[in-house]
Amino acid sequence: DLDDVFWRPGWQKAPAEEFRADVDRLTRQPRWVLACDFQNWNLLDLETAQTERLTDTPEFDGNPSWSPDSLWIVYETYLEEQLDIFILSTVNPGQVLRLTDHPGLDQTPVWSPLGRQIAFVSNRSGRKEIYTADYDGANVSQITKDNTISVAPALSPDGRWLTVGVSTPAPDGERFRSALWMVDPAGQRAPRQLTRAAPGESEPRFAPDGSLLFVSARPDPDTDRDGDPPAALWSLPAEGGEARLVFAPAAGVADLAVARDSGDVV
Repeated sequence: DLDDVFWRPGWQKAPAEEFRADVDRLTRQPRWVLACDFQNWNLLDLETAQTERLTDTPEFDGNPSWSPDSLWIVYETYLEEQLDIFILSTVNPGQVLRLTDHPGLDQTPVWSPLGRQIAFVSNRSGRKEIYTADYDGANVSQITKDNTISVAPALSPDGRWLTVGVSTPAPDGERFRSALWMVDPAGQRAPRQLTRAAPGESEPRFAPDGSLLFVSARPDPDTDRDGDPPAALWSLPAEGGEARLVFAPAAGVADLAVARDSGDVV
């Protein structure tokens, strides 16, 4: 419990540096996960199976992202007929900050590795684009322009690159497909396309070593399997090159999460 390391005998607050060191030690232990009950978020202790309610929104809370120090969670909330982004304290769950307040859809936020900025998708320009904002809601900036962003952004471990999925019409004109692009959050370097497979790619997630994991139904070049394969997990090396197949269960892969330190994939 974080209260145990925050308060000292006589209800004296712990020195800030000692508290941060204790928090870092505790939150790096594989104890806590976020669990959703189809409406709100709960903190689940893996050792005791006890849950603690974090949100109590009448409508919907979704797409949470932990801050690097695990003290905050950024998430989207449907409230007052708007989809906006909020920040919640894990130390004091009653402390909630509103990051955006816009009639458009603001969704799928992710925290930068340094904890200073949050990237999110918004249609406030008329199309779904990537925006960034400081953790207090200041300095909102549009990063991509004239695109249709189809998947949540993913920030590289060093914070220098942002991976997004961009939807474009397929050659048959009857559907859209998504390709992954690398974008500079500072807007100083030109974006570059990472994937081009006909079935498209989605769910980009960075591993700690900088390689990029994603989901795609692209065929495996090392097999002679007939028919369309189910979506599988693929990896693109940090230094570039060809993507390799990582995991291809018969039922397919729909989503994934990557542990920040160990790189374990769920």
